[in-house]
Amino acid sequence: MQSTSRTWRSFSLILVLITIEFAHRNRSAYRERLRMVHVWCVNIVHFLILLAELISGTAAGRSTTDNRYHR
Repeated sequence: MQSTSRTWRSFSLILVLITIEFAHRNRSAYRERLRMVHVWCVNIVHFLILLAELISGTAAGRSTTDNRYHR
């Protein structure tokens, strides 16, 4: 679960950086709105991933920060 969420975070970070660069080159209002929508979508996805990690950690009866399971 942790490697999957790390992969999604890396992928979404790359998308954010590409989108910001694209919006920076084309400063129209449409591009700015598109960038803001993209950033909000990425934030929502990150929130859902973190929520799923917390729920799965609680359901398993252990903390998600317990290092014994991440060796």
